Amino acid sequence: MGKLTTNKDQLVRQVDQLLNSKSLDSLNAEELQYITRQLLVDRLKDELKVELKKSNVDVESLLDRWLGTFDSDATRETYGKGLEIFLTGWRCITRMSITLTPLILMIM
Repeated sequence: MGKLTTNKDQLVRQVDQLLNSKSLDSLNAEELQYITRQLLVDRLKDELKVELKKSNVDVESLLDRWLGTFDSDATRETYGKGLEIFLTGWRCITRMSITLTPLILMIM
């Protein structure tokens, strides 16, 4: 298959040759390493998308639904207050770590 290139036309031809070949035997070590890196980057992008979707979850809505599963008003109120305290603390810790991280990196 030859040397890796950044020329668009040559790259298109190389990809076409690769896709039409039945095996990767014709690739040299550099080409295989390049493909492996690209596959890894694609996998990491997919994992990042999943994490971003998770981070966009409406926590308040989930809490309301979960608290709604309890019959007792007192239970819902107690659990709700406990979770509110926990989430407030969590948000403070998160903000502090975001604020302190650049400072810590500057010191190091």
